Amino acid sequence: MLPFGKLPLFPHSVRILTDDRRPPDRRTTPHPQTCSLPPAMSSLRSTSLIVRDVAKAVAFFQQVTGLQVLQQFEQFAELEGRKIRIMLNAEPAGPVATAAGIILHFEEENISAAAWRAEAYGAAVLKGPIHTAWGTESVWVQGPEGIVIDFYRNT
Repeated sequence: MLPFGKLPLFPHSVRILTDDRRPPDRRTTPHPQTCSLPPAMSSLRSTSLIVRDVAKAVAFFQQVTGLQVLQQFEQFAELEGRKIRIMLNAEPAGPVATAAGIILHFEEENISAAAWRAEAYGAAVLKGPIHTAWGTESVWVQGPEGIVIDFYRNT
């Protein structure tokens, strides 16, 4: 039996053995147990952030990243950029924490200008600009409710 980390990805069905020592007896188990693996995700379409003040978060994203508002209500907003859609929720459907612990990465040609724009709006620069070992130049800023944005460019 293969260890869990070495299960094959194809075909999209994996046979689960009922006994770690030997396969099930086909005479007593006419249909082996299977579970389907989902196909690989093609792309992330949107991200939801839980915030306390939707209007303040919308203003931050508009001023600092240039995202456009698709729709905005008191408890929900949807913003969109070139290849990203962010939804802001003040009252999520389930019990979840606010956006702390998440870093949103925006590719920018001029990260210094992006950091200046963020600072002008009141964001704090957390680090950078720095050159990373993986070939980017990066600056991190923090806005309302602990929202962290990494402006980066490939070098």
